[in-house]
Amino acid sequence: MSARVGAKAEAAQVSQPCSQALTSLQSKIDRAKKARVLVAQQIMQGEDWMLDYLSYFNSHLEVLEQKRALLQQAAELARS
Repeated sequence: MSARVGAKAEAAQVSQPCSQALTSLQSKIDRAKKARVLVAQQIMQGEDWMLDYLSYFNSHLEVLEQKRALLQQAAELARS
């Protein structure tokens, strides 16, 4: 087996856990987005005390999306 074929096989093994991590992270992002919508609906119904929760979910979502971008970058680098 050539070094190039071996490197590609190793990259495929490395990218599989990364793919699983991306799937898990996407699930967290989806839940945070859903929670953010529910909080926004409550705020629109006069529950102003939930503004802090909206701020929290906005920040949390930003962190999760940054992690997703880094995981995607790692997967791309592992494939090259």
